[in-house]
Amino acid sequence: MMQFELFVLFQDWEGALPCLTEAPDTRNRYLAMHASARGMFLEALVYLKTSSHASSWLARRKKKMKAIKTLRKLNGLVEQGNDDVRHYMHILMAECYVLEKNVSAAENNFKAAISIAELHGFLHDKALAHELACAWYKALGKDDWANFHFESSQKLYTEWGATSKGTGKTVTLVESILQTISARGSDPNAKILICAPSNTATDVVVERLAPYVSTREMIRIMAFSREKRAVPDSVMSYTNYDEETDSFVMPEVEDLMNYKIVAVTISYGGRLFNNGIQNHFTHVFMDEAGHEIEASAIGCLASVTKYSHSSPPVIVLAGDPQQLGPIIRSDIGKKFGLEKSLLERCSERECYSRSEECDDLGYHYDKRMVTKLVRNYRSHPRILQLPNEAFYNGDLIAAADITRSHRFVNWEHLLPWM
Repeated sequence: MMQFELFVLFQDWEGALPCLTEAPDTRNRYLAMHASARGMFLEALVYLKTSSHASSWLARRKKKMKAIKTLRKLNGLVEQGNDDVRHYMHILMAECYVLEKNVSAAENNFKAAISIAELHGFLHDKALAHELACAWYKALGKDDWANFHFESSQKLYTEWGATSKGTGKTVTLVESILQTISARGSDPNAKILICAPSNTATDVVVERLAPYVSTREMIRIMAFSREKRAVPDSVMSYTNYDEETDSFVMPEVEDLMNYKIVAVTISYGGRLFNNGIQNHFTHVFMDEAGHEIEASAIGCLASVTKYSHSSPPVIVLAGDPQQLGPIIRSDIGKKFGLEKSLLERCSERECYSRSEECDDLGYHYDKRMVTKLVRNYRSHPRILQLPNEAFYNGDLIAAADITRSHRFVNWEHLLPWM
């Protein structure tokens, strides 16, 4: 199944097709999960995407009918109350309408698939729907819409795939915040701004803090456009949701400034300054800082307290400058350096950069300025080896639980070198 999934991931539909048409025993090996909804969906999608290149009208019809048969099965699951597969239905229906050249119906189903996938948290499937819509709009010559869906899919893959390298960054960030505001902390009267590139990343930090911080101390500000259904239950009580208007409403400035912790997305952070929150936050914790353009990041810093030698504001950028940076489509933006995040630019400064010399424990950075997490709790040592040597100067240490990281070492489909 791994090989089949890879073909789908890279949209090599013709490459995926043999996995569906080989001898039954081979096919069952590739499609061990065929009985699952996702397996059925991917199989139907491959048939639809390859039908237009079939050698004859009859072959095209057979492939389309196989996809429609699967569509009916998925519809049956939805009617039984399994709403988690509804977005699969809309993606397949969109592709059917693409083949029929029904533009409006295809658009509506792509939109529905994207909305429902987001609602249920299927970021990978949402990104896939964006990519399929991008390819379709590009074929129609609608470059603006194609670019919109391309950029949306890239942002989602950044959120879903290019997260931290498994070193406990978010846990460390949360612990830093708690130690700052605790009664015995470094600054129990601190006013903290938490921001991250996406709603999901911001919600994760709030979820981690929720067991230790009351709703009187922390608020998660949502944009007016966000759907209530998309907010995790554990976060909802911390939000600016107003029951009377059934929407998210910006609190009064005076009320907002009474909270110890304010959490927003980076794109929303600049609005705080424009709404009157100025010279206020003593600490800013920015998660996934390597993914956001510098201009947006600077907007979040506009509301910090003025610098003084006795009580300087504290800015914490958490992320990895070696991972995927901001996605910039504008040639002018690239020319003037928007592809470089604030985190990456700071990491190139001498005070933040890696020194050839090290301390007694082998640490190559100024501990007053940089904390580098080097223990990886996610990956098999061989998977970690290449990026460790290529990007991290060999600093990373494999520390994953071997019952998880070595689970598939003897799997017959795994490449021999693993």
